[in-house]
Amino acid sequence: TASGSLVIPSTYNGRPVTSIGDRAFEDCTSLTSVTIGDGVTSIGFRAFDFCYSITNITIPDSVTSIGEYAFRDCSSLTDVTIPDNMTSIVEGAFDSCISLSSITIPESVTSIGRVAFYTCTSLTSVTIPDSVTSIEGRAFARCFGLSSVIFEGDAPTFGTDSYGSVFSESGSVTIYYDPNNSGWSGTVAGRPAVQTNTLTYAINGDGTEYSVVDCLESASGSLEIPSTYNGLPVTSIGQYAFGDCTSLISITIPDSVTSIGYAAFSSCGSLT
Repeated sequence: TASGSLVIPSTYNGRPVTSIGDRAFEDCTSLTSVTIGDGVTSIGFRAFDFCYSITNITIPDSVTSIGEYAFRDCSSLTDVTIPDNMTSIVEGAFDSCISLSSITIPESVTSIGRVAFYTCTSLTSVTIPDSVTSIEGRAFARCFGLSSVIFEGDAPTFGTDSYGSVFSESGSVTIYYDPNNSGWSGTVAGRPAVQTNTLTYAINGDGTEYSVVDCLESASGSLEIPSTYNGLPVTSIGQYAFGDCTSLISITIPDSVTSIGYAAFSSCGSLT
């Protein structure tokens, strides 16, 4: 029957409160807000399952593990920030959080479990940090409002289960990736994938400098080539690097560039 806002203290009877047990708050349907004390390191299995009135929950950075289905059916929860010390988002952690419109995943997370965000129908965009190396089956299935998933690193492994793949029934999703990272192609996990970075770079054999080797043909207007990329100098423009970029009007080349390859700007008909 607990209702309204609740604060879980960091100490009780002079001793630290370090965990929230399995099913501890299950079916507390009148709670609207929960603040978890800084000493808590773990949240148990189905700890807040079916707390459908909670709109806000503060999870401290001390938390290192969140149990399976911990926040399932928290249907009023609108946004969540995953603590910086978490390494995985486990199976069903936010299953059916239908009002969840914002999720922040930190660089510490390396895996996203099966049905982790299943039927999170209010999610429109998610950014996956470069630390994530695996995403399990139906992690973002039935996320009907999800239109873009932005990946900051190499392509992770995308799992499937007996009912579908990572983005099953999330038909409007487009994946965006940096072509300078590995493992990407035009279709990923059954969804179209689009390059986000206009320029593609290649590092030299010594690992000391970069060359611009490609530019998206859809690039338009003015473009400035940076003097550095990933902390190293950009020293050259490769063969055909800007070939057929017919909508580019102006290009600024930095002082760091010492060579421009054969036909580097061929058929750039709009360059003035």
